[in-house]
Amino acid sequence: EFGYTDKDSLNYWLESWINYYEQVLSIEHPNTVFSNYEDFCQQPAKTIAKVLNKAKIETDLPLFEGFTNSRKVSEVYSEALFNQAQSIYKSLVDKSSD
Repeated sequence: EFGYTDKDSLNYWLESWINYYEQVLSIEHPNTVFSNYEDFCQQPAKTIAKVLNKAKIETDLPLFEGFTNSRKVSEVYSEALFNQAQSIYKSLVDKSSD
């Protein structure tokens, strides 16, 4: 159950993110590929190649240009929710490097 109901609140979205990605972490299907968003942005071809390799698809990839997200968050948010999200994120990054 969610504690935050205001969709304009960063806490609402942190709580939604936590709920969603806690479920994602429980996925153990052998055909699941976890990929790190930052890795994808910086080296999209490498991430796409990983997915294609898992799916056993061979193709030539076009040249992809990397991107660095430099957006800063200025809204007030719950430090506890943020720390929980960071912990889940670290677990997801670990799964993405498998």
